[in-house]
Amino acid sequence: MIDGAARAGYGERVAKGRNAWTRRLLVIAAISVYALLLASGVLPNPLPGIWEWVGQERPLAPDLAWQERLGSRPNAAAVIGDTVTAQAGGRAEVRDRVDGAALRPTDPPGWEADWLLVTGAGDEAVVVTGERLSAGYQVRDPATGEVLYEDEDAVAVWGYREARLDLICDDQRACQVRGFAPGSDTPEWTTDLPGRRVGMQGANPPLAGPRTVDPDRIAGTAAGPPRLPKLLGFPVERRDGDAVAVLDPRTGDVRQVVSQGRDEKVIVVGERVIRSVTTRHNDVCLSTVTAHEVASGEPVWGPEPYHVWRSAACEQRTPPLSGGAALAVVAPDARPVVIDANDGRVLWVGTPEQSVVALTPELAVIRSQEHGTLSGVTLGGDGTPRWERAAEPDAEVVITPYGVVVADRDPSRVYVWDSDSGDILLSVPTGAKVLDCAPDGLVLAGGRSLGYARFGTGVEGGAPGGDPVAPVEAK
Repeated sequence: MIDGAARAGYGERVAKGRNAWTRRLLVIAAISVYALLLASGVLPNPLPGIWEWVGQERPLAPDLAWQERLGSRPNAAAVIGDTVTAQAGGRAEVRDRVDGAALRPTDPPGWEADWLLVTGAGDEAVVVTGERLSAGYQVRDPATGEVLYEDEDAVAVWGYREARLDLICDDQRACQVRGFAPGSDTPEWTTDLPGRRVGMQGANPPLAGPRTVDPDRIAGTAAGPPRLPKLLGFPVERRDGDAVAVLDPRTGDVRQVVSQGRDEKVIVVGERVIRSVTTRHNDVCLSTVTAHEVASGEPVWGPEPYHVWRSAACEQRTPPLSGGAALAVVAPDARPVVIDANDGRVLWVGTPEQSVVALTPELAVIRSQEHGTLSGVTLGGDGTPRWERAAEPDAEVVITPYGVVVADRDPSRVYVWDSDSGDILLSVPTGAKVLDCAPDGLVLAGGRSLGYARFGTGVEGGAPGGDPVAPVEAK
């Protein structure tokens, strides 16, 4: 038997179901009527306006010199003279540095390119572009994008201020290294690589050397092409195992081929071959580092108990930071140390709560977790900071020829500080990525937009915006 309460509940559920169907029918009817009115032209179509609002690019930062929308998300940019070459999606194009206008516009703009790098400096600088997973590259005039030289065979290319190097290989990974003047189409030297290549593909692939800074919000190429080192180490594979071919990049001479043991890493820094060995004893990882003279292979300094590579479970995984011959290591008591790789001299030593976040041959930028600061220290001096400024613990830093670029968080803001004094050259609230630093400003990217922020923006005497991060104390 069904009692009265059950019948009442059943009836209530039936009523609710009918009401729901009624509401659905009314909504469908309203949509149908609205569609008929749109089709007849009685009501305006809102979709173009909605799509325009959705696709509209927001300002990357206040008071930019210019901001332009590209066809895809910008991945890289290079300022050379009065032009900015930007790579976005699978294409690259040239724009005016003053106003962002496209130069020699085409449809679609620019040319096919998955990456770009710069080689040379000043009037000798050129742009090199290529496609991912394809051999070859193009050397282009930075003012027009016109091809000056095209190579169809190179699997890798490196850009330096003084030279361009590339690598051509056969199907068995037997390779030749070639050295060019930055914009030249004729190699100054060609050298057989003694072994089969390991990795080394595309634009500026890593060699057997220290790492470069490449944070998330500042492109590692923002500082422009590096100076050509005195020696380079090419990772190769030989019959007896992994090795490093040490090469003079100015002449192409192979100075030494260094075998690499199972528990060691070999890198080339300055004029030395650095061997770092990490072993486990009584569940403790012990590390020693020794520098060797290239010609004879004899030790120059060491062994020293420095930790050179960042390691996990005694496996050396992340190479050290370096600027020229200046090399950042960690002492056994956890103190950060900068040494001269050529002779082992200590150039700076900190405390365990400090770390080296950026490095050149003359300057180290030091993060202090205890004080929440970044400071600039002259290497080889008495350790007194040139300058010191407050910054968040995860602020990113790259030293460029035109200043120290800092991407801070909470709130997001990008600065450029004078390398010598720490004075603020630029301060803008933005979460955009810095793609390049020029003599007078930064190239910023976010979404599909590219923008240019000139020095003086957001600082006293420049555009409004202010600087919420005050100096701790100028030293």
